Amino acid sequence: MNLYDIRRERLQELLDTDPRFGGKSARLAAALGRQSSYLYRLLKAKGKERKNLGEGLAREFEAKLSLPYGWFDQGNATQHVREVPAGYSADLSTELAQRWVPLLTWDAVTQIDQDALPKATQEQVEWLACPAECSVHAFSLRHVGDAMMPDYRDAELLFVDPAVVSRHGDDVVVTVGDLTMFKRLHITPEGKFLLTLNPAFPDRVMRLPEDAVLHGTVVGSWTPRRQR
Repeated sequence: MNLYDIRRERLQELLDTDPRFGGKSARLAAALGRQSSYLYRLLKAKGKERKNLGEGLAREFEAKLSLPYGWFDQGNATQHVREVPAGYSADLSTELAQRWVPLLTWDAVTQIDQDALPKATQEQVEWLACPAECSVHAFSLRHVGDAMMPDYRDAELLFVDPAVVSRHGDDVVVTVGDLTMFKRLHITPEGKFLLTLNPAFPDRVMRLPEDAVLHGTVVGSWTPRRQR
C-alpha cells in the first residue's frame, strides 16, 4: 500500500466515523471547500478519473478539519503523528487572491490534479494573470465556438476555479463521459441541468448526469480587443 492509498483510506475513515459528517459526503465536501464530485474522485473513482491526495492537499485538508499535521499519512490510529517541520504554517490554498494561473488545453483538464500540474503540462504551460481573485487551484482555458454566445465569444479566455462551489446560474467546466464542456449550471427542484446559452443551438438543456465530473466554476473571462 502506497502513501496515496493510506491517505485515501484515512479520508474514507473520516467520512464514515467523524460525527461532523455522519457518512454524508456532501457535508465533508463542503467542509473541505470542494464539490462532492471531486471527493468522489478522491475516494471511489477508478482509472484516469481517480485523483490522488497529494502532499499539499493533505496538509490543507488537515488544517481545514482541525486535524494534527500528518494525520492523513498515518497507516493506522496507533502510529505517531508526523513531526511538524520548523516554520510550518498551514496554507489554506483555497484563499482567494490575485494570481497567475496556467492556460490549459481542454484535453489537459481531465489530467489536472488540484495538488499539482502534470509534469508534461508544467513544462509547456503558459501562465496568465487572472482578472478575478482565485485560489491556487485555478486555471484558464480558451473557449472554442459560439455555443455560449452572446455572453462568451470564440477564443475568449475563461478563468476556472475548482475551489469555488458552483451555485445556480454559475458557468462551469464539466466532463460528461468523454466530453469536457463549458455550460451554465441550473439547479431546480427537478434536478441539476447544463444549459447552452446560444438560442440558435438545438437541444440546449441537458440533465447533469450523476457521474459527471465538475472541474470548477468560471470566476472571470477576458477577450482580446486588439489584433496583433
